Amino acid sequence: MRRKAARRMRGACPCPTRPGRAARVRLGLALLLLTLLPSTAHAQTITSVTPARQRVHELLAITGSGFGNFQPGADRVELSDGTVAIAAGTPYVWRDDFVQVRVPAGALVAGVPTPLPTGALHVRIVKGAATSNSVPFQALAGLDGFLPPFHELTQIGPD
Repeated sequence: MRRKAARRMRGACPCPTRPGRAARVRLGLALLLLTLLPSTAHAQTITSVTPARQRVHELLAITGSGFGNFQPGADRVELSDGTVAIAAGTPYVWRDDFVQVRVPAGALVAGVPTPLPTGALHVRIVKGAATSNSVPFQALAGLDGFLPPFHELTQIGPD
């Protein structure tokens, strides 16, 4: 009789040295959630953009950390002058520490063809709702000294 009672007590013991099944399940769920939730320790950080000045449609290399795997529709590279942000197209390379895209000519913003702003720009990586730090960048004029109109580069326009 004492052995049966001792066995029942052992299985129901809430002592920390031998947790019950419910405690082990809670601990397992907590560890699983910690691995699935995003961590600020792995936030995306850009360390450099090369070259710092580049022509439209030429390659731009972004190095840093925490970029993770590319998720189409959620992740993008943006170039901004502070008033308008132009997203680069689908990246050629997207690794955790390196991204390579072409400098965009512009984009449709609210249905209107908008050229890439000239002058001082900033490059940043947007990953879902999180945004990296921004790094200075400058779009260069074409070989003939000017940026062609966006609708000519993309054949998007009123005609």
